[in-house]
Amino acid sequence: MTRALNHRFKWKLTNVPALDKPALILFDYSPNDDAPPLSIAFDWGGRARCWMTETRLVKIDDKCPRHYPDYRDFVFEGRHFHPFSVEAFPATIFTDIHCLALACRTLYQHVVWN
Repeated sequence: MTRALNHRFKWKLTNVPALDKPALILFDYSPNDDAPPLSIAFDWGGRARCWMTETRLVKIDDKCPRHYPDYRDFVFEGRHFHPFSVEAFPATIFTDIHCLALACRTLYQHVVWN
């Protein structure tokens, strides 16, 4: 998985002081070269939460990550990550690069860029 991550993402698995568990942080994800970048952090413990550098989101099929202020936001490497409650991602996002890419694409689609 490390090699696949290195090939597809700028990333870091790290402890963030504001969080109680490590996070897998993906920097500047974009589905293509023309789309604006989004940085995303996933809870390494597999809980139904994530953090994103954008906050304006739209529902798709009546679903949308919910801003969740009970989780802490944090700044990491110059990026401000905001907390969201999400439907739990399958544990395979940490072992299958295709599942992780799908999770990123799904979150990215909810962002309102205008």
